[in-house]
Amino acid sequence: MIASEMMRFRSRRLVKWMTLLFVLGLAFAGFLVFINSEAEGPSTVSTEAVENSALYQDCISNAEPQSEDSIEEFCFEIAQQESFGQDERFFFSGMNEIFIGVTVPIAMLAFFLGASFMGAEWQKGTMTTTLTWENRRWAVFAAKAVVVIIGSLALFLVLQALLTLFLLPSALFRGTTEGLDAAWWQDAGARLARCAALTVVAGVLGMSVASLGRNTAAALGVGFGYIVVVENLIRALKPQWQQWLVTDNSAVFVTGDASLFASASDGVSELSGHSANTAGLLVLGYALLVVALAYGFFRSRDVT
Repeated sequence: MIASEMMRFRSRRLVKWMTLLFVLGLAFAGFLVFINSEAEGPSTVSTEAVENSALYQDCISNAEPQSEDSIEEFCFEIAQQESFGQDERFFFSGMNEIFIGVTVPIAMLAFFLGASFMGAEWQKGTMTTTLTWENRRWAVFAAKAVVVIIGSLALFLVLQALLTLFLLPSALFRGTTEGLDAAWWQDAGARLARCAALTVVAGVLGMSVASLGRNTAAALGVGFGYIVVVENLIRALKPQWQQWLVTDNSAVFVTGDASLFASASDGVSELSGHSANTAGLLVLGYALLVVALAYGFFRSRDVT
């Protein structure tokens, strides 16, 4: 059952064309990064020269403490960039942030492909045919869910690998690979794992919502309406509920930064957000609830 569903998913023209368009977009982005990077950084400037600059001294005298960096580090970076030129090289060590940024469109693509995979079955009437030779609805639903999980994970891994490949020339010939130590690789692996998990959840959610609405467009409409309309209304009218929203918890989960919740709700107090692990479990709980609801309707409703 899983093998036949996997072949059906893999053979869909929508999957092939959407993936191809995404790859072309990544290739174009890699080209833009290459032509906008410089092979060499600014002239080597001693630490003493930067600290003796007027801009550095003025910054030290007037700057306020920063949340992440000390005043000295903050002023040193400002003075170095403004007085001695910005470094236009491409730093491969910044790929961790790029991985997270690209995960958003990849997760949206997984949601769309998962929704179309299930929605097309209802729209074309092939669900009836499928249930004719396999009448165990739990097996049909589970097989489709497994295929969407595998397909979403494969999509994520392939696209992120291609992104790395497209940006590698910029790092080798117009940038630097400095900073790729053991800690960087460990952080990159953890972030990629969290991003992959979010992509898989998005794909299964798309399939589940499409199963509830028996239509791909219904799933896209619900997803768009919830993220763009419902969550923004909640942020505006009930900011104290922000810590329970899907997108906010998804952002905390993939970045591992719980301070993203730090948003003043009444001008004085701040929202008490969740940790990265708690945010991930919360998003997973929401997804499992939608999946259970979709299966319940799939099991009880007539397919005609």
